[in-house]
Amino acid sequence: MIRIPPRPLTCPLAGLKSGHRRAFAQVSPASTNTSQPKTQEWLVIIPDKADVLAHRIKVRPSHSPNFVRLHKEGYVSWAGPVFREACIRTTPGEKEDRKFMGSVMIVNDTSRENIYDKLKSDPFIVEGIWDWEKAEVLAFRTVERTP
Repeated sequence: MIRIPPRPLTCPLAGLKSGHRRAFAQVSPASTNTSQPKTQEWLVIIPDKADVLAHRIKVRPSHSPNFVRLHKEGYVSWAGPVFREACIRTTPGEKEDRKFMGSVMIVNDTSRENIYDKLKSDPFIVEGIWDWEKAEVLAFRTVERTP
């Protein structure tokens, strides 16, 4: 079963008693909007499963085009791998010593729950590279963008 991480404790309503949350929701402008849910940004942090480096490198050629497509569609704003240590290439042509630990991305969707449905066909999930059970999906807002 796929577990969607709970909302972070920093949610503005998290500290309110349940009666206050209901009252806030009743007067909130968002609650009077009957249109479709709005797309918002989500920070998605997905760790790799243990000991998958060789398999990750083998699967990457089929994973990368999927993310290029999602980026062109506007679903993914940016994405990339995260590492345990800085990656330094000392001479041109030399392979970097990359200690992958997962991936991070900003996606645009209406809810946390929809994100897995959109990403579940990615080769890194299908091939068991990403550990979706440990993924974090956090509401996010870009404050400033540069062209």
